Amino acid sequence: MAIGTWLQSALAALLLVGMGACRITIEPTIFTADEEFSIDADVSDAASLNVDWEDGAIQVRIDPGAAGIEVTGTKYVTAESVSAAEDAVSEWEIELAIAESAPPQAFLRFNAPSQTARFYRATVEIVVPSGLRLTINSDDAVVDVAGNDRRTSITADNGTVAVTDHAGDVEVDVVHGNVNVDSTDGDVDAIVDSGTITIDARPSAGGSITATVEVGSIGMRTPSNFAADLSLEVNVGVVDADLFDFTVTNLDETLRSTSARLNGGGGTITAEVDLGTVTFGSLP
Repeated sequence: MAIGTWLQSALAALLLVGMGACRITIEPTIFTADEEFSIDADVSDAASLNVDWEDGAIQVRIDPGAAGIEVTGTKYVTAESVSAAEDAVSEWEIELAIAESAPPQAFLRFNAPSQTARFYRATVEIVVPSGLRLTINSDDAVVDVAGNDRRTSITADNGTVAVTDHAGDVEVDVVHGNVNVDSTDGDVDAIVDSGTITIDARPSAGGSITATVEVGSIGMRTPSNFAADLSLEVNVGVVDADLFDFTVTNLDETLRSTSARLNGGGGTITAEVDLGTVTFGSLP
């Protein structure tokens, strides 16, 4: 266990007494304790993993040879004293639970106390076997999922989300932050209120790619042989679509919108931005 200490703020008060002055400086100090942890569980029958956490970093890596779920990481607690931080981080139990459903579902539970003045944060690396659906909910976190072959659903209030080398549907909903998706199969649906979305997707025939941003930008690329109806639109901003590598019909272009049928159509590609830019092109 390690203890890190730093100065959070300085508060100075000047008290005037008669003709003199007395300066009182209050220097509150906060203390953070950290502790590494490791847990695992046999999930040979589980169909999904659910992760619900507020602050930190969540990294999920798929290992086709894994027999179960392995979780390693570090938990941090900031408290009002050294002993309080040490006690809190030791008492904080993170668990991997299996719900007796049909099929079973796995839950990574952080169990941090609510309604407390202390600050709880954790960084975790999760190794899972292939074939699990992933659902990750976070308030403020960096979320990284690599190599999954089933549906992945991620929601976050603030953070950065990266889903790479993915086969299966992807759903991402972020209030403030950036989303990067590199998908080898499946549909992609990404929403960001303010920030950026970058998508390199290779959906199956008839599949869909959908991205929506209120304020920010969207960048999309698909294989040049993907057949889809294309619709790109901004309310205030610019659309830049490079359609040279596609077979294009029904083209309708303006500064703020582009619609077309690519390679005869079949799937759908949709990007909408209220204020910002949209770019679209083909994958190399």
